Amino acid sequence: MLLGRVAESKECGLLILDSKGKDFLLETFTIFGMLSKSHNYDVREIVRIIKDLKELDRLQELGLIEWSRNNNPRKKVYRDKCKGKKIQDIWEFKDSQNPAYPTEKNRAMLRRIIAMSSNEDSRVMDCFCGGGGFLQEALNLGRKFIGIDEGIEAIKLNQKWLKESENHLFSRDIALIEKLTCQ
Repeated sequence: MLLGRVAESKECGLLILDSKGKDFLLETFTIFGMLSKSHNYDVREIVRIIKDLKELDRLQELGLIEWSRNNNPRKKVYRDKCKGKKIQDIWEFKDSQNPAYPTEKNRAMLRRIIAMSSNEDSRVMDCFCGGGGFLQEALNLGRKFIGIDEGIEAIKLNQKWLKESENHLFSRDIALIEKLTCQ
């Protein structure tokens, strides 16, 4: 049961006030998972699974867990502990003015996605890499990357920027790509 009243904040969205007047958000502490290990499953087998039981116990002891009516744990995140602004559901980015590839995405948006979803030195993958914008931004942010595309134009564009890349780490890989695309 929630202790206080609900308030609205432009930076953080829906806030709940505790008995001391401090405002907080509730963050889900569960993920959806499967009871079945087979690839054929019934949607009724999809259940909520607690992410980290040890962390849940620790946060519960600190009084930072709120339980929903359905018995799902939610973590209290106090606004004074929040860093930066809450990102909205709709992102507004302008398309590239002179795209090198027809499906090129805004670079700032790609940087945001990569930075939010991975850590430096981790691997990211773009299964339809097109002109390679995602791969270039991944490289700029210190990520290792895998790019996949079957289009010859896309392969040539990616070969070009890899060759022009300051660090010639890819010379052996480019030779292999060229050999494979000539077959």
